[in-house]
Amino acid sequence: MLSSLLLHEAASLLRLSRLRVRMSSAPPLIEVERKFEASLLAEDLEAAVVRLGGSLEGSVRFTDVYFDTEDCLLTRDDVWLRRRDEQWELKVPVEEEAHRSGGERTVFHETTRAKLRLGICAIDVDVASFGLSVVEIEVMCAHAAEVAAAEAEIERVAAAIGVAPLAKGRGGKLETYIRRFCPAVEAQLVEAGVLQPSDGGE
Repeated sequence: MLSSLLLHEAASLLRLSRLRVRMSSAPPLIEVERKFEASLLAEDLEAAVVRLGGSLEGSVRFTDVYFDTEDCLLTRDDVWLRRRDEQWELKVPVEEEAHRSGGERTVFHETTRAKLRLGICAIDVDVASFGLSVVEIEVMCAHAAEVAAAEAEIERVAAAIGVAPLAKGRGGKLETYIRRFCPAVEAQLVEAGVLQPSDGGE
């Protein structure tokens, strides 16, 4: 039976590139995303994007709740059932792509997100209530043939705005949360090969 568990104080995945099918009320799309270090102040990042012809699209605050069974039936297969505020989403792997390095079972958390856009890239600057900031650059593709170009564009935009990929051993919001607060779930996902064993740095 699916259950939800309120964990930690309210306020918000992936190491490098991840391909996901995002299934919601809209037609399925392929999500191509990379996460980067939040090494710049938010206002400096915004200024860089605007200087390159991009735009600031505002900021949002949202709550994510991830659902699974007690034995992680979904996440052990790299499948992620999420409710973001009132929107339900199911993320599943694309073909033989590697497992994502994030994800959490029955977790509640809140993120404050500054939303930017530069060309086809959505750039999100996330600040999680448990003390993590991360930059996400994402392109949504309608067809698998568009993925390679999307990955190249993400790399180009990241270099242009001056952000670097997450340091080795660092994960995004969900991976960080799970390693800090949910050791039993971490153990199951490491066993399943969804997460890499911790190097002890988190």
